[in-house]
Amino acid sequence: MKKIEAVIQPDRLDAAKAALEESGYMDLMVTEIENHTKGSCVTRICRGGEYQVPQSMFKLEVVVADKEKAVNKVREILQAASKSRMGEGKIFVYDIAETYAIPAMAKVAV
Repeated sequence: MKKIEAVIQPDRLDAAKAALEESGYMDLMVTEIENHTKGSCVTRICRGGEYQVPQSMFKLEVVVADKEKAVNKVREILQAASKSRMGEGKIFVYDIAETYAIPAMAKVAV
């Protein structure tokens, strides 16, 4: 199994999600994150003062069965999220050794 993490710009989130949904893949996790890389801060004005705040980005997480499916999903995300500019994001692919489902009705001893 492979896990794909894609860090993308906020304005490309809908396009990336739509691309994954079009290919029949609906199981994904989306998290809003802050980008703290060099030069990634944006200037905001609040009460007359200028402040540097981290740029907001989104992380998409998808788990697929094998390497071939991972390559296809990475291509889909790249096509949907790229505007051919530097600093648009990154995609990471990890091997998953094991997964466990959490039962809905698990009994927990207290």
